[in-house]
Amino acid sequence: MSLAAQFTALYRLYYKRDTREAFLRHGTPPAVGLSSTELALLRAVEPARLRRVVDLHAADIGVAWYRPRVGATWLALQAVLEVPEAELVCRLTQSPAFETRVNDDADAGALAAFIKELGPALAAAPWLGDLLRYEQLLGCPWPEDAPTRLERFGYDVSAIREALLRDGLCPTDEPARETWLLLHRGKTGTSELAVRRADAPVIAELLRGGRPNAPARALARGRDMLRRIRA
Repeated sequence: MSLAAQFTALYRLYYKRDTREAFLRHGTPPAVGLSSTELALLRAVEPARLRRVVDLHAADIGVAWYRPRVGATWLALQAVLEVPEAELVCRLTQSPAFETRVNDDADAGALAAFIKELGPALAAAPWLGDLLRYEQLLGCPWPEDAPTRLERFGYDVSAIREALLRDGLCPTDEPARETWLLLHRGKTGTSELAVRRADAPVIAELLRGGRPNAPARALARGRDMLRRIRA
C-alpha cells in the first residue's frame, strides 16, 4: 500500500466523523486498498484510545489554530450554532469546505468557505462574514504585498469583535452600519484607524498613487491619516 493511501486512511479516521463511526461500528475500511495486515493494525487500536486522540486533535485545531487567528469568529460560530468547540471542529472538518484549505488554513480561507456553506443557519449573525474578513486582516497573511489598505465593512466589526472577545457577548441583533477602516501591516502587527465615509475616496486615491480632486482640508486629513498609521 502506498504512503498516500496510508495517510488517507489515518486522515479520514482523525477528521471525518462519518468514516470514523463506520469504521468503529461496522469495520468499514477508511480507505480503499488497505491490506488485511494493515486493517488488522488499525483495528487493534482501542476505540476509546482513538476517540481520545481525535478529541485532543480537535481541541488543538480550535485552541491552537483558529482561536489565535480568528478568535471572535470562532466564538461567534459556537454561539450562533449553539455547539461546543469540539462539535464545531467536527462539523468544519467534515465539510467540503475544509478540503479547500491551504497550509493548514493559515489564511482561514476554508473557514470562510464553511461559513458560506452554512448559509441560512447563520441568519442570526449576518455580520459573520464581515467579522471573519476583518480578523483575517488582523491576524492572517495578506493576499497582496501592499502594507496599507482601506477596507469597507457593512457592520461595526471592531465593536462586534470586542463584544465577543472582551465581554463574551454575541450581538445577534447588531444593526448594519457602514464602516471604513484604514489598516497597516507593520513589523509588530496590524494597526487600524476608523475613516469617515466622506474621506474614504480621498484615501483610496492616495493609496493608488493618484492626485485626489478634493478640497485642501480633506486632502490634508487623508495624508495625515496615512502618515499616522504608517508611523
